[in-house]
Amino acid sequence: MKTWILFGALVGLSVDASAQVARKAAERKQEARELAHSKAARRDDLRDAAWLDEIVTRFDAARERRDKPAFDRMERELRDYLREELTEDRVEAHGTRAEIARSEAELRDSRRELMRSAAVGAGERRTARDAREARDDRRDLKDDRRDAAAKASIVNGRRNIAHELRGLFGKTDGASLDRYRFLLTELQRINRIELRNDANEIREDRGEVRENRRF
Repeated sequence: MKTWILFGALVGLSVDASAQVARKAAERKQEARELAHSKAARRDDLRDAAWLDEIVTRFDAARERRDKPAFDRMERELRDYLREELTEDRVEAHGTRAEIARSEAELRDSRRELMRSAAVGAGERRTARDAREARDDRRDLKDDRRDAAAKASIVNGRRNIAHELRGLFGKTDGASLDRYRFLLTELQRINRIELRNDANEIREDRGEVRENRRF
């Protein structure tokens, strides 16, 4: 009877090992996609940074010349930019929720594998590896939740700026133009935060890719 129990445990462990290999392969593909996405996001944010710098320069020139047609052109571009950014924010928010859900699932799986390895006496090396993977998955989930909070702050800030800017379009009094310019610099500030976050995410994504190569 004990022989059959041990045999069943070993078979189960073998199946679990095969499932773990398949799961790690899927994780590697997902992490490669996330790294590519982070790099693309940084390229987009760098383009936005250059465009926002140009917009502030054009604003100052149009204000100095009292050039209403120039203001009208700039405001049309700003409307398009804000609409695209807010749409992208909604898509990113959905992707962030999905990423957190994946990290939660990976942590559950790694904890289950660790418990199973310990229960059947899979050996010190296998158990240590599973414990390390569980720690990595717990850290990844913490990072994802932190990134989600940072993104939510950016999204709320940009949404508030967009709402206020739309109320200033077409106004030419000094107070309105002062506020208008301040909000443009706030868009620049948010863009700089995004660039820093992009760099952090690329670094984290590269770290996850390196870690998965160890297994």
